[in-house]
Amino acid sequence: MKYVDRFVPHVVIAAVYTVYYRWFSLFVKPNEHPDERHHITYVMDVVLGGITPNYTPGVSAVYLEHPFLYYFLTGKFAAFFADPVVGMHVANYGYGLLSVIVIFDFAKTISGNAMRGLVAAVCAITVPYFVYLATGVNNDNFATLLVFATAAAAARYHASCDAKWFNAAVAFVLLAGLVKATAAIQAGMILLPACYVALRSRGLKSIPETIISPMVALPLALFCLYYATIVGIYGEPFPRPVNFYVMAKAQVPQAFMAEPMDIGRYLDKYARDMLTQMSGIYSHTVYRYTQGYVNFWSLAYLVSVASCLVAITSARLRCVALGLLGALVVFGLMHIFIMYRNHSATGYRGGIQFRYYLPVVQLMLAFSVSAILSLRMSSNIRVGLAILCMFAFFDHDGKRYMMPAFMKSRSQ
Repeated sequence: MKYVDRFVPHVVIAAVYTVYYRWFSLFVKPNEHPDERHHITYVMDVVLGGITPNYTPGVSAVYLEHPFLYYFLTGKFAAFFADPVVGMHVANYGYGLLSVIVIFDFAKTISGNAMRGLVAAVCAITVPYFVYLATGVNNDNFATLLVFATAAAAARYHASCDAKWFNAAVAFVLLAGLVKATAAIQAGMILLPACYVALRSRGLKSIPETIISPMVALPLALFCLYYATIVGIYGEPFPRPVNFYVMAKAQVPQAFMAEPMDIGRYLDKYARDMLTQMSGIYSHTVYRYTQGYVNFWSLAYLVSVASCLVAITSARLRCVALGLLGALVVFGLMHIFIMYRNHSATGYRGGIQFRYYLPVVQLMLAFSVSAILSLRMSSNIRVGLAILCMFAFFDHDGKRYMMPAFMKSRSQ
């Protein structure tokens, strides 16, 4: 019976994810995801026998500059399929499936109860952009998995003070650095409070102890070897075969402005773009979304941020909450700075940005629902609140993405 109770939540959340995945995959068209054909090109470099994508200028027409790990794992897996692109989609489905299982583990650790964790995780994975991205080929899916894994391991470390979970979190941060810089920044900030706890409890000796542990030593060696090799060959850690802004200006000149905006106007545009994109799915192919500052998802994210702020007052949840808030704030400031710097230099209006924030905002949603359901209340109230939470998320997605008008628009 314990065996059944232990795995039933995993089966439930996997089923919810698979239903969502299958539904979106009915309408998604080839190459409509952000940079999908470029990701496929990089993966094919590995399918055809490479270890890393070919970053050589003039050889590759790809403008991506991401590290190799996603392409290596996806390419070697896809090579087993008669149609490698089908293998790539299966791999990305798998990354999403692992992600929902890991975020359930995170929520269960926060709430201290499997059923509360299940409710929180289900609410978090209903973010439309999450499952939508999983139906395509892109490194965001694997990056999200590693950020979730970092948070889950860090939460377990804070709950148990067991060094193996700290070592696991460090390993996941290093692996994230081999997939995507945005993921590495978020994962690193989530881990930061755990680093403080480790130094405070074990002193400076915790640093060499962590480095020499096999769980960390292997990813660290791979991390150093990869970047040393890439810098040695290309002279920089993130080589880009094609200049994105030169290519984009030639192909999509309307994405550029003759006179760049000042910082105030740009921040206003950035805020509106983010609030628009977080309310639905905004890709190269536009799905339904809500224009304006007030919508279901903006309110849900606001509540999750407020919950993290309140959780700082809880000794049990403080470190996890600080890690999530730090990841959101630091990454957000860095992203705005980089985007505005590029806008000032090139006039580029900005691309599809919300997917970069998906890992941390989904973790904050799972955290907030877990924390709220863990408050002292009667069982009847807790059950009613859990049902209300799931109804709110499912009802919103159902009305938006499962109505006849949406199905008709996607079939055209």
